[in-house]
Amino acid sequence: MGGKQFIDACAAPRNKTIHLAVVMKGEGKIIACELNKDRVKRLEHTTNLAGVTNVEVLHENFMNLNPEDELYSKVRTILLDLSCSGSRIVADRLDYLLPSHSSGNGDGDDVGRLHKPAAFQEKALIHALSCKLEFNNSGEGIMVTCKPQIWNVWQYELVKAD
Repeated sequence: MGGKQFIDACAAPRNKTIHLAVVMKGEGKIIACELNKDRVKRLEHTTNLAGVTNVEVLHENFMNLNPEDELYSKVRTILLDLSCSGSRIVADRLDYLLPSHSSGNGDGDDVGRLHKPAAFQEKALIHALSCKLEFNNSGEGIMVTCKPQIWNVWQYELVKAD
């Protein structure tokens, strides 16, 4: 991984930032963005606890980063581990046990729960792709989703728009 620089677009609270720093063997730099103040504190604590020195934690929305800023001129990889599709949340709510759910009288909230994160994921992906980073024809983007259904939502939106 050498002197590579990464942006972890939605860094906390998971340990992927720390894992990446360890894989990089302290070389290079990870710019870890997190919007939530409490998660920023947890990430900073975990970073210190792990003895990781190549992580810069920003209390910042990745979507607000200016790709033209000199601070990001050496970034070659953006890690997008964004909010899930919400499909697990729908199942966890046990709505399927309600009589209204089984009779088909649901209010459509399930579809809305899928579309909101999908819209955010799409915006974040477009922002990441639009960044004019120092890719040197070998730039990388890594997008992580927890459920494959999210792509179905995007495909639905693309078909619907035609």
